[in-house]
Amino acid sequence: MTLAELYDAAIEVGLDADPRGREALQAQMRRLAQAYAGMPERDRRVFDRERLRNPFGDTRIVNGEPDSELRRVIIGIDIDATELLVAAQLALRGETVDAVIAHHTSSLAGGLGSRHDTAIPQVWMASEAGVPPARAHKLVSETVGRDEPTWNVRALQVARVLGIPVMCVHSPADACLHQLADTQIRAQQPETVGELVELFNAWPECEWLVDGFRHGPSIDAGRADAPVGKSYLCLYGGWNPSPALFEELCIAGVGTFVMVASAQEHVRLADKYGSSIVTIPHYPADNAGINILLDRVMPEQDGFEIVECSNFVRCRRTAH
Repeated sequence: MTLAELYDAAIEVGLDADPRGREALQAQMRRLAQAYAGMPERDRRVFDRERLRNPFGDTRIVNGEPDSELRRVIIGIDIDATELLVAAQLALRGETVDAVIAHHTSSLAGGLGSRHDTAIPQVWMASEAGVPPARAHKLVSETVGRDEPTWNVRALQVARVLGIPVMCVHSPADACLHQLADTQIRAQQPETVGELVELFNAWPECEWLVDGFRHGPSIDAGRADAPVGKSYLCLYGGWNPSPALFEELCIAGVGTFVMVASAQEHVRLADKYGSSIVTIPHYPADNAGINILLDRVMPEQDGFEIVECSNFVRCRRTAH
């Protein structure tokens, strides 16, 4: 498998898993293509043309040749120069790393090609939960702000100096995570918040955290015996809902929010409206999405050796 093949396969998995549906994403790219055709030359120079074939604003090949063959790959959640130096050290020991795959884009310049493409799924999700679409669009657009890539080039420069291919895969993996949680909640129909926590406790990635580090899913607002009611998954869309959007969701009748991290303002608003917050620890949640994506790209067996790094653990979920 080459880096480009892994990249293209990750996009395909994301297109299939995205809750908005493949056609909505293809329509998004068609609208962008029309807008690009009418842009003046200066605007075209700063436009990321990858958006015309990849609807996920946080999934990019950041460094290296797309045709690089993958035999051994480092995969991690938060990748920076440290993990790139690990790859270089492994090469000195005769264990060459062919690429480094990151989940988050925050420390890799160019990994975040579009904040808008990353966050805009929240409009559809909030609308499905009962927030008026125009209101949801306004609040999400305020959160996105100016559409800029990440300009922290330190890790990218290290990758270039060392000649290490680097790729980010965020939204396609998070779409798999969202799909997993949504499917299980619909199938198992947990009645109480405590039962919802137990559903997540059974995930192998959460078991790994509990067994190794005595930490697992928790209730950040509400009580274990509270009814789940209408659940809302804050697992996709790049960031948590802003406090303003969170409040609109409470008003729309969301009974339980599923998050990977909650701020004090989220907890305050949940308490105010009688909603609950269940938190899946961030890294196990991210791991679940990445593992599902890898299983779908490589359903029989992994096509390359995976070096676990930066809070990532490989669990083959086809067995679960």
